[in-house]
Amino acid sequence: MNSLYVQDEFDYSDRLSFTYGLRYDWYTGSDRPTENAGFEQRNGFSNNENLDGRDVVMPRFGIRYDLDDRTTLRGGVGLFSGGSPNVWISNSFTNDGVTIVSPDTTGAVDPLCAGVTSPGSAALTSIDPFNIDPAIQACMFQGAGDVEATAPNFKIPSTWRFNLAAERYFDLGVLGDDWLFSAEAVLSRVKDATEWRELRRTQIGSAPDGRPIYDAPPNYDVILTNVGDGFANTFSLSMSNEMNTAVGDWNMFLAYTYMDAEDVNPAQSSTVSSNYGRPATFDRNNRQPSISDFEIEHRLNGNIGWQKRLFGDNLTRVSAFFEVRSGKRFSYTMRERPFDTAVWGGDSTFARRDSQLLYVPLQSDPDVIFSETPGDLTNDPALEADFNAFISGAGLEAYRGQILPRNHDTTSGRSRVDLRISQEIGLTRLPGLGDSKLELFFDIENLGNLLNNDWGRVEQVNFPFNFVAVGEVSLNANGQYVYGSFGSGFSGGLQPASLQNGGLPSLYKIQLGARFRF
Repeated sequence: MNSLYVQDEFDYSDRLSFTYGLRYDWYTGSDRPTENAGFEQRNGFSNNENLDGRDVVMPRFGIRYDLDDRTTLRGGVGLFSGGSPNVWISNSFTNDGVTIVSPDTTGAVDPLCAGVTSPGSAALTSIDPFNIDPAIQACMFQGAGDVEATAPNFKIPSTWRFNLAAERYFDLGVLGDDWLFSAEAVLSRVKDATEWRELRRTQIGSAPDGRPIYDAPPNYDVILTNVGDGFANTFSLSMSNEMNTAVGDWNMFLAYTYMDAEDVNPAQSSTVSSNYGRPATFDRNNRQPSISDFEIEHRLNGNIGWQKRLFGDNLTRVSAFFEVRSGKRFSYTMRERPFDTAVWGGDSTFARRDSQLLYVPLQSDPDVIFSETPGDLTNDPALEADFNAFISGAGLEAYRGQILPRNHDTTSGRSRVDLRISQEIGLTRLPGLGDSKLELFFDIENLGNLLNNDWGRVEQVNFPFNFVAVGEVSLNANGQYVYGSFGSGFSGGLQPASLQNGGLPSLYKIQLGARFRF
């Protein structure tokens, strides 16, 4: 990637100034994925696209107006890019359908194998590498493998960002002067975001809740492309001050932030199969904007610091940071297993991700019965009662007869307090080094967890933040969903046993160290 940037500032008056600039990024590269003639024949374009020649022009503009000596207004608008992993492009080189080829073993007729019926997984039992089953050999030709490609019209991801802020210093009387209060709004609107689509699948029907049913091709053609949907709105208020007093110097900061964000695909993985397969949805090929995985709806954070020279010219410092924030978003989903006969079709590589959003049946829904036997025609009232208890406990009654939206719910919020104490110690003047000091520091991260094991914990649904509420879904001869395989702990909603402890962020940490300065 190459970048050029130019910026200038113009002072219209002592109070009004403008900043404007332009950034230009462009990509170069001569290497291309191995061309797959079969992919081009199927889709009408080549799989050997790279980023060479793609670019993005990003204008920026800002304004600042000092209303008076204590009040400032500022705002800006600009197009921003960056942060998208280039590994997504490398997927096109790794999976070109030529270098790696794998046959289908589901027993389906593979159109890429000239009508040969794949022999099923039995053909892979006690296999002799020098005497491969002819039916498998018929599928093992270059070009028949999974293909991950970049769309010819793929654009470098970018987002428009607008901000408006006001700052003012206040005198709070006995609490002191020069308290800085600020309010800021930042609005982001997606211009081009990343998304993935599968080109081999074709819709062949509809499920009882209306979501599409696709055929089950033996391999896949997934392209990296763009969508223009998604936004993030953040609104923040903050206050801060620094004060010199007889008992020491103080600094304080307190802020509250509210966020409302939606995206089409959170793109949190490095591989195509994960980015296409894992995010919760009711149709992987036509995702709709939903609450973003990255949304933290409410966040309150602050810090306070104190310092004073208690021993000669040596500073003693104490500082604390705290944060209270909303929990992590997650989705209720249904398991798509067994992979080779997934209700909604598609490639088994994606069906194993268990990311089909939960359909919440009506009471005595004619389109859903409950049974531990796939395809059963007889309802199990006890299992239905167990599921209804789960729906009630999870607070999902209002969604009866609907497919839940992605990231509908959140786990419990978390709070955290960090503490640091440091002490300077003056040392003898050393030849060639001049004045020197030793600083000792003592840190406690997540102080609450040190005091109580239940405090300061981060609990969330396992990545990719999908809670499987229905253990198995099948269709019976009447065209009804059959819900089954409810694991222990499902009744009554999300249970602590179903949550992942956040690992290191949930633990307290104590650190003792020293720093030598000269």
